[in-house]
Amino acid sequence: IHLMKKISLLVLSLCCMLGMSAQTTNLAYFPFTNNVAAPSTPTSYTAEAGTQATTAGLYLDGTHGSSAWLQASELTANSGSTINATTGTGAGKDLAMINSSANGKSFVFHFATTGYQNIVLTMAARRTSTGFNASAWEYSTDGTTFTALTGLSTMPSAASTYELATLDLTSITAVNEQANVYLRCTLTGASSDNGSYRIDNVQINAVP
Repeated sequence: IHLMKKISLLVLSLCCMLGMSAQTTNLAYFPFTNNVAAPSTPTSYTAEAGTQATTAGLYLDGTHGSSAWLQASELTANSGSTINATTGTGAGKDLAMINSSANGKSFVFHFATTGYQNIVLTMAARRTSTGFNASAWEYSTDGTTFTALTGLSTMPSAASTYELATLDLTSITAVNEQANVYLRCTLTGASSDNGSYRIDNVQINAVP
């Protein structure tokens, strides 16, 4: 009986440990709640929540492997979405990348995964019919050498409707346990100056 109790306690302890290890942690959250429209749209942002609030960043300024986006003509803000928003976060504003002049330009998320694995990025995403229609993602751990994430996309399937977009990196072990991770997205396919690709409520989550 005592042996059975010990075995039961061991099994219970293991189950608790496994359950704890599977809990997801939010590393960074970018809601763009108070973003501003062109020509004053920022070209860089820091996470507003998560364990890396104020340290994780989003770059469209030519640093961290990103392209230098033009504030006056290639970036703006519109009404946002509640898709993928955390509790208590309203729709607010979003971040819109616009204009066919920005075809081939990239934006980059930078964060750390020290102590974490199974990285997943989620966000609300929307495009217009003449906006960017393809997103090519890459990752890096040094900000210089990037590796393509083949087959992964965060481009909405239809125009003018917000959708939940997911970039699942759970199979990419190279981004686990890293002091620096860079996720770069290059946009193409825009055919007009007001065509856009819009993102909101970006979450970067991981498992301890």
